[in-house]
Amino acid sequence: MIKYPIDSFYNKFLSSIPSRKIRRLYLKSFLSYLDQDSNVQMRCKFFNFKNISIGKNNAINFGSILDARTSSISFGKNISFGPYASILSFHDSDNIDKKSKTIISDYCVIEYGVTICSGVKIGEGSVIKAGTVVSEDIEPYYIVGGNPIRKLANRNRNLKYEIAYNPWLN
Repeated sequence: MIKYPIDSFYNKFLSSIPSRKIRRLYLKSFLSYLDQDSNVQMRCKFFNFKNISIGKNNAINFGSILDARTSSISFGKNISFGPYASILSFHDSDNIDKKSKTIISDYCVIEYGVTICSGVKIGEGSVIKAGTVVSEDIEPYYIVGGNPIRKLANRNRNLKYEIAYNPWLN
């Protein structure tokens, strides 16, 4: 028996349909929250829809994975979540019954192929460089990258932009 049939149907069939409207209707029905001004591109995978909340003006790029089986996931506003980036749940045998929350705060940029472990908080305005594995909280307005992760710079704190990503087919 399939443990998450709603997820499986979306991940196997609907995520590849080039109709944003069909994907959005399905996601709006099953995600905890999906703001009308956010966009989820094709081929994104979701696990445990009910524990995922996507705020205003976000772009969830193609091939991303949002796994909320052991940790809820919350996106703030104006976040660019790069292609093939992922938030992964891991089963910690010592804390299997404890629920954690993964938080991506406002104005964050998560670049291509970033992996975020469950229970991490990414502070407001942070930038995570491509290919980085994030297993600890990131301070607000930090630019981090590398493996092991390290601070590269500080980001401007005066961030006042909106992500208005709305492609024709994707």
